[in-house]
Amino acid sequence: MFDELLENWNINQEMNMRLLEIAKNHMDERPRPKAKTIEGHFQHIQNNRISWLEHITPVQPIDKDSTIKSSLIESSQAVANLIEFSKNGGEITGTKAGLHKFIFYLVSHESHHRGQIMLILRNAGVQVSHHDQYSLWDWK
Repeated sequence: MFDELLENWNINQEMNMRLLEIAKNHMDERPRPKAKTIEGHFQHIQNNRISWLEHITPVQPIDKDSTIKSSLIESSQAVANLIEFSKNGGEITGTKAGLHKFIFYLVSHESHHRGQIMLILRNAGVQVSHHDQYSLWDWK
């Protein structure tokens, strides 16, 4: 069961990386003045992960000056480490939801923001190929 959870977490991260690649030249786009930019959505995903991880388990400090891509990779690895820790009998504290519900929360939250980013791209007139659009839902 933990292996499947880890596999799906890694797929979620892959979707984030695909979208980051699609959006890399449009990071300053936003739906309206004073709203989050695409970069802001990715940063929010990162901050949410770290905020929760700090309550659940000691995490290695993430370099605040690193790129969004490297920060997302580091924090994704921290979540993967949490899954492995739990798989090996470690007890998760700091959330009443338990590990599986916590991971499902993260995936749902990040999926919501991926949808927001796609909407920003569309409204900005950015042409995203059908292949790229559908690749964000390819959970193979």
